Amino acid sequence: MLPGLHNMSIRLLLLAMVCSGCSVLYQDTAETTDPLERGTQATEDTDRLAPQATAQSTPQPVAIVVDDAASSLAIEDALRTRLASANGGPGFVRFSLANADPLVIESLITKRGLSQVITIGDAATAAIPPTDTRRVIFSKVQHPAAFLAQGYLGVAAVPSFVLQLSAWRAKHPHLSTVGTLASNRFAEQVQALRSAAEQLGIKIEAQIVASDREASFVLQDLAKRIDGLIYLPDPHILSPDFIRAAGQISAENNLRQLAYTPVILNLPGVDGVAADPLDVAEQAEELLNLAITPEGARSARAGFRALSRAQLIVSDQPDQLAIVMRQGGLGI
Repeated sequence: MLPGLHNMSIRLLLLAMVCSGCSVLYQDTAETTDPLERGTQATEDTDRLAPQATAQSTPQPVAIVVDDAASSLAIEDALRTRLASANGGPGFVRFSLANADPLVIESLITKRGLSQVITIGDAATAAIPPTDTRRVIFSKVQHPAAFLAQGYLGVAAVPSFVLQLSAWRAKHPHLSTVGTLASNRFAEQVQALRSAAEQLGIKIEAQIVASDREASFVLQDLAKRIDGLIYLPDPHILSPDFIRAAGQISAENNLRQLAYTPVILNLPGVDGVAADPLDVAEQAEELLNLAITPEGARSARAGFRALSRAQLIVSDQPDQLAIVMRQGGLGI
């Protein structure tokens, strides 16, 4: 064998070995001799074509690319249900970063000519960039602006502040004045929270502080004038000392608390807000049919969808707290 051919064979074999662990659900499960696809196996829930279907009459399947977080499973399940050809959808192909290198996944997507991709999680989104011939729709990412600037389309990770506060007060109708503390780096988030609260007739008592120590001191007085406390995920304020102090002050003043940070969600009296996976899937599916180019997405933000509903996770249901921990982020 010529040296060049020998090296190429080794390279293709290595790619095949990597891809053999790639968790992929193909519409068409016919055997292939292509080295990139050799060893990939469709599981029993593969979205197969109906026997009478033809390539001309069947819409192209959508690629779903998932990160390795367990928190992505609920969104993935909702997407698979909506996209399944048995339910009238275009079908889907699943790839997981837990089982394959991102470069191999992108190679398979490109080789099969899959022009529509839905990603779940920051890592999965970063692994599959949009191109002139490939639309990428992200979900469950914490910093959407950076991806939108690159031509991605996407769905918000969490509900808006209006939806969050609406769900929170529906559970706790006595909430009329809510407090929060943040550093000046979170001034925009504080203003967004205040604007959302005004729409609902809720008063926001917001205090800008310089440190966690000042936050603890200010909260002692603030707690006497509020019914609830919102912990914005400000790393300049949320130190272990402040969290302990705030939990004690809230308990002493019978305050309900709303948080986004996992460690706080384990405290008594702390609620959280999560995205509804079905809502995420619905918004992503709408973006599949949106008439917009990557350039248009970069310039107009028309390819970003807010969520339409919120799930409140209350602290007296500890088995559900993990849902909020999975989502994280802010609803802005």
